Amino acid sequence: TVGDEVDMIAWDSSRAYISKGTKLTFEMLMDALLLPSGNDAAYTMAVFCGRTYKNDPKLAKEKALKVFMDLCNDCAKKIGATHTHFTAPDGIHDDDHYTSAQDLMIIADYARTIPIVANSCKKAYVDWTPIKGTVPSWENSNKLILKNEPSIYSPYADGMKTGYTSEAGSSVVASATIEGHTFIAVVMNGLTLYTKYDDCNLLFKKAFELYDLEYLFGEEYIEKGPVEESSSEEESGDASYEDSENSEDEDEDSYEDEDDSEDDNEDSYEDEDDSEDDDDDSYEDEDYSENEDEDSYEDEDYSENEDEDSYENEDDSEDDNEDFYEDDEE
Repeated sequence: TVGDEVDMIAWDSSRAYISKGTKLTFEMLMDALLLPSGNDAAYTMAVFCGRTYKNDPKLAKEKALKVFMDLCNDCAKKIGATHTHFTAPDGIHDDDHYTSAQDLMIIADYARTIPIVANSCKKAYVDWTPIKGTVPSWENSNKLILKNEPSIYSPYADGMKTGYTSEAGSSVVASATIEGHTFIAVVMNGLTLYTKYDDCNLLFKKAFELYDLEYLFGEEYIEKGPVEESSSEEESGDASYEDSENSEDEDEDSYEDEDDSEDDNEDSYEDEDDSEDDDDDSYEDEDYSENEDEDSYEDEDYSENEDEDSYENEDDSEDDNEDFYEDDEE
C-alpha cells in the first residue's frame, strides 16, 4: 500500500502518479518504477523493503529508507560495483551518489538475472488495474523498444533503463538479445535525448558483427521488413494482477502475500540475505533519478562528452519525462 513516503520525492521528480492508499502488487510497483521512471514508486519500494528487512511495518519511513540504501550499497560491493555509492533510491543529485559506466554494466548484468526486473524493463506499455485505487497507463521511457519510434526502434532491444539529471546529462543502460547472446551498452551524458539511443544502436551493431549477426534498427529495419524479434516479447497493456505470475493475494498491511515475499525481496535492491537491490533500484535499483530514474548514475568527474569510463551520479529519469520516474532501480 502506498504511504506518505511518496511525499519524500523532489518537486520536479518524474512520477508514476501512484497516490497514497493505492494498493499494488510488487510487479505493478516494479513497472511503475522502471517504465515511467517513477520516483514515487522508488520511495514506496525502498521504504517497504526497509520495513520488511527489519520486520517492522511501523518503522519510520526515514529509518526504513536508510536501511534500504545500506542494503543497496552492500549489494553493490558484493557484485563488484566498487566505484558506486547510493544515497537515494531515485538517483537525485548528491555529491556522494555516484557510479561509473563499468559499474552500471555490472549492475545491469546482475539485475537481468532477477526475472521480475528483466520482464519489467522490456515492456513497452502496461495498463494495470491495481488491487485498490487507480493508476494511469505507463509507457517505457526507453525508446529503443518502442515501435512508435521508427528511427530508433530495434526488434532486438529488450531493456533496460534511462536516466537524466542536469548534472549527469541524458543517460541509458540498454540491452539487446539475439540467439542467446545478450549485449549491454552504457551511454552516459548524451548530448541530447536521442543521441544516446543512436550511440547504443551503433554499439549493438558492432557487437552483433563480432558474432556474424546482423543488428537492424530504424530505417534498416523498416526497409528489410520484420525479422524474428528477441525473446523479450513486448507485453500489452491488458494485463491485470490476477494474470501475473508475481501477483499476490490481497493483504491490508503489505503489497503482497508473505509467501511471495521471497521473490519480491529478490526483485528489490536488498542484500542477498533478504532480497536484491532497482530505483525502480539493482538497479533499480539501481537505480533512479531527479527526473527519470532510477537507473542512471552521475560521474563524480562529470564530463561534457559521453564517457563510458567515468563516474557519474545515478539518474533514472528521462529528458522528455521530467514531470513524472525521476534514480533514477520505491
